[in-house]
Amino acid sequence: MKIERDVPIPNKSSAGGRKYPFHEMVVGDSFFVPVLSSDEISKIRSAAYGYGKTNDMAFMTLTVPGGCRVWRKE
Repeated sequence: MKIERDVPIPNKSSAGGRKYPFHEMVVGDSFFVPVLSSDEISKIRSAAYGYGKTNDMAFMTLTVPGGCRVWRKE
């Protein structure tokens, strides 16, 4: 493998590091995430709660057939 120097590390937002579109949502918007396990649903719920708490927003998640749906409440 070739070692390279002076390659800048991108920050999360410029690298497309946002996995879920919380930052684009307005009250009443929702999105669906197809998931396979309850562990994945727990991670989505945790992400929604954490983003909401940090950004003064509120989200609701609901397990639905085939995945999880997330709504922005506030």
